[in-house]
Amino acid sequence: MEIEKAIGRLKINNKSLKSLLSEDKSDKDLLEKIEANNLAIAALEKQVGKKVIKESWSPAKCPTCGTYLSENMGDGYYKDFEYLGRCPNDECAQKLDWSDEQ
Repeated sequence: MEIEKAIGRLKINNKSLKSLLSEDKSDKDLLEKIEANNLAIAALEKQVGKKVIKESWSPAKCPTCGTYLSENMGDGYYKDFEYLGRCPNDECAQKLDWSDEQ
């Protein structure tokens, strides 16, 4: 199963679990399943490359956490760290897509 399909399936599962939860808001088992699905979704989404935020005359930034991915060259230009496959922020680690394609 590809990552995007797995994410979609987990989101559908969460909707089903939340509808069951609306009947019994104190069901710890359902709450734990929803929380586990949310953690899995967040982890899987970091495996899908997201476009780096690149704007003229600005440093490149991680699309998830905003960590700068460029070095200021001191003359108004920035050198992008295009060799980075993932955000260097250990708490983020988002997979990065440096391509110019939309």
